[in-house]
Amino acid sequence: MRDRYRCRILRPRNGFTLLETLVVVAIVGVVLLFAIPALYSILQSYKVKSTANQIAIQIRMARNLCVSQKTDYQVIINSMTASPNPNTYVIQNRPAGSFTDVLNLDTKIPAGVQILNTGILSGGSATLQMNPRGKIFCVTGSIPYLIEIEGVNQLRYRILVDPTGSVEVKEG
Repeated sequence: MRDRYRCRILRPRNGFTLLETLVVVAIVGVVLLFAIPALYSILQSYKVKSTANQIAIQIRMARNLCVSQKTDYQVIINSMTASPNPNTYVIQNRPAGSFTDVLNLDTKIPAGVQILNTGILSGGSATLQMNPRGKIFCVTGSIPYLIEIEGVNQLRYRILVDPTGSVEVKEG
């Protein structure tokens, strides 16, 4: 009879105790407490960088379409102080007569990212015009044309547009 009871007592337990589970949950909570702000900062810097790259890519695309279609294109950039469309940009072409918006392009600036006033923005707005020979002109401003993008974490990216058609993104 004793042997029977001894076997039950020495058998290993299955599962975890409540205390072990609470300790693991507490450790995971502390790790998340430190990781979430770092992940938020990474996400914000990604937004700024991807916005700067998106604008640069679409300026290059407008220039390439201008050359291939042999029609004029322009990119209108509005900073936070522009009226009536603050913190936006739009791409337009002129197939016949006047400029019209190019459809099916995502030109939205995400929340927390803004276009800053630079030397090319007069009254909060600038127009980069492209001709079929691949040249880029700006109605206002000095060369190279500078567009600055900034996020909530003060991270800035600069888009440099050269009259020869070169478009470059730099951090700073």
